[in-house]
Amino acid sequence: MQYFIVATLVIIIVLLQISFVFPLFLNNNNSNRNKLNMFNEEKIDVFVSINGNNTMKQQYPPCFRQPVLFTHKNVIFAFATGRNKTGTSPSLCSDPGDGSPNYIVSKTSMDYGNTFSKLQILVAGAGNTQPDFYVVYYNNYDDSIHVVYETPLGVYDIHTKDFGIRWSKPQVLVIEFDKNVFARVTPSVGKGINIIIPPSPTLSSSVLLLLPFICSTKKQIKVRGDQGACPQCHSCIIHPKHLNSSSSSPWVVGAVTEHNGRESQIVSYNNNDNKSTRTTTSTTINTTTTTTTTTTTIFSTQRNMGKKPGHRLQAYSYDFGDTYINEQVSNVPEPATSNWTGIKSGLVAAAAAIASNNKDNNNKFIQPVILYQSHPNSTTKRENLVVSVSYDNGKTWKVGSIPVYQGLAGYSDMSQINRTHIGVLYENGIHGYADVISLTRFRLE
Repeated sequence: MQYFIVATLVIIIVLLQISFVFPLFLNNNNSNRNKLNMFNEEKIDVFVSINGNNTMKQQYPPCFRQPVLFTHKNVIFAFATGRNKTGTSPSLCSDPGDGSPNYIVSKTSMDYGNTFSKLQILVAGAGNTQPDFYVVYYNNYDDSIHVVYETPLGVYDIHTKDFGIRWSKPQVLVIEFDKNVFARVTPSVGKGINIIIPPSPTLSSSVLLLLPFICSTKKQIKVRGDQGACPQCHSCIIHPKHLNSSSSSPWVVGAVTEHNGRESQIVSYNNNDNKSTRTTTSTTINTTTTTTTTTTTIFSTQRNMGKKPGHRLQAYSYDFGDTYINEQVSNVPEPATSNWTGIKSGLVAAAAAIASNNKDNNNKFIQPVILYQSHPNSTTKRENLVVSVSYDNGKTWKVGSIPVYQGLAGYSDMSQINRTHIGVLYENGIHGYADVISLTRFRLE
């Protein structure tokens, strides 16, 4: 009898614990779900500048710039450059080249951006190894996440295959380009994309990587600083020399804009209205070339460093990033002052909820695409961050459709974080436009 009573009490206690814990678990899930259902959620500070005395200054960067938001398999990666707080620049955060250490840092989130991990320093620069502009991409061919970054010594690549737990040592990214035309070919600040090339009679399905870069002509090169127009800067794309290649293989320059631009962002989507062909090469087993018909459109938005700043540039590619066409100044504003011209924006291409009657080459229905672009809604000041929306593949934009932050705000980036929401990671502040880098989420249309 005593054993029966004891066993009964144990069972009751266990049941009580389950009944107490399980509702809490459900409530937490519901809480997260409700947060994500909010159209324009309160901002979550991800990278916060340290003001005043910094007891961790040897281990922790005092301030942050250049956010990049990247999502892969429900894991959100927030990237930034860590810098020193000198107060010499308009952002109150030092630019590279002043001799102080610079870093590339990251945080991750497993709950759609509700919480983030501790800061991880991926690259710690010193002397000629100071990191600056960088591009993040996922290589579908070998299931790896990469960060490609610029230093005074060249362009380097690091990668991870375990969602950022461990990163590889830096290796040189070999880029082949015409040195009679270009002085430098360096990363933009943004994300690369994977293009899946459909199979053909002579080539199986392949992966093509495209990274947004800056191709600087030999004339009027400025190593540091971007005051005024930038006639030597051209937004461009680089890709591996051969399909299905690792980062250690040579890369080459593809599309280059005629207009002067920098910090370009690229996305891809299917558009049955534009069909084109491209000769592709694979080196998986033997070198094989084939001509492929594609409905893939690559859309690019670019920081305008030309003669008529104040609105962003944009262009299209219908040949897998080999050439740009239809270059134009959009109606999307961006600030330009005596200190700098233009800004880095965020860009997302998301499928609309209603499918069209158009079909692709595989007889599949093509969903209409909505383009989202984050930027300050001003031509004179880095402030009032908004998201503008395009329903016609970027031909026109509804400027300021989604408000994000009304105060001082600088660079931004965007990523679709789940089926229903997009995240915006952006510089903002009270004293300067980069006091903090924050995340705001909003619902897809």
